Amino acid sequence: RDFCLSRGLGDVYKRQLRNRAWVIALTETKLKFGGSDRFADEVCRYDGYQNTYELNAYSDKAFAAATYCYTYAPVSSGSGSSGWYLGAEYEFMRIHSNRTKINAALSKLSKTQMSTSTDAYWTSTEYNISEAYSSKRVNDVQGELNHVSKNNILRVRCIMEI
Repeated sequence: RDFCLSRGLGDVYKRQLRNRAWVIALTETKLKFGGSDRFADEVCRYDGYQNTYELNAYSDKAFAAATYCYTYAPVSSGSGSSGWYLGAEYEFMRIHSNRTKINAALSKLSKTQMSTSTDAYWTSTEYNISEAYSSKRVNDVQGELNHVSKNNILRVRCIMEI
């Protein structure tokens, strides 16, 4: 089990890691993480939903990547869907391990596939005031985590747990 202390709400938040499944957004964008002068202290490595909620609530949309997913609307006439979020570092590691299957499905739908190069994706996990974790492809079955400047422009792909 994963236990994350939600400092903004002052409670302990726990999630079961096993048997979790996600819907991957059909599109992606490139953004800065944002908030390079702010530290929301969201370091939950397994629960991007809680991280995204806290980052969005912490500051007036300063955390661009998290806000993008928090307000993500999968259809042009949508107003944003509660439930979409920026995945945490280990959620993206699990997604990277299934990237081949994900891209096969996205290809059949003629939608934007996840990067097969070493382009990095933002996660919702902060490292410190000026850095957050990114996740990138290493090979066909695994990803890699790095902490990089929040001012870098990286890929953003929203997810929703089902």
